[in-house]
Amino acid sequence: MKRIVLAAALAASMLAGAVPAQAAGCIAGAIAGGIAAHVTHHSTILGALGGCIVGKVLSHPSSSLTYADVTGRMLGSDADFGKVAASPRVDIVKLSSLKGYVRNDKRTQAAIAGSASVRALDNEVAQDGGLANALKSNGFAASDVVAVSAGGALGGATLFVNA
Repeated sequence: MKRIVLAAALAASMLAGAVPAQAAGCIAGAIAGGIAAHVTHHSTILGALGGCIVGKVLSHPSSSLTYADVTGRMLGSDADFGKVAASPRVDIVKLSSLKGYVRNDKRTQAAIAGSASVRALDNEVAQDGGLANALKSNGFAASDVVAVSAGGALGGATLFVNA
């Protein structure tokens, strides 16, 4: 039985590198929770489920940021850009996934389109090869970035894209 659990944990950890960061947090948490529950003779499935939930919450750096925060005070700010560019881990978060998202928010979209600071931030992101490649591999362009944030939940950085 221990060999099966070990083999499953090894396979899942190898897959964790191939999935987005938020899903990787769930997978890593599920592995840790499942193993801990198994070792303490509790339900492995419940341990994995609990670990997944905790891992997802901890790996999601924008869990405390809202749509209003990003499109308000953070919009176009490049104060954290140096830290974001130097970060080994960068998450990409869609505005539409944030709490308080307003569908078809024409006022905010107009503010984003007319913001000189957003255009300057987009140029900085385009000049950084690592960030530009991370965006491209996730189906976004540098011109989609509206805000950046350093110091996520696990020390990573976040690019907020208008999608």
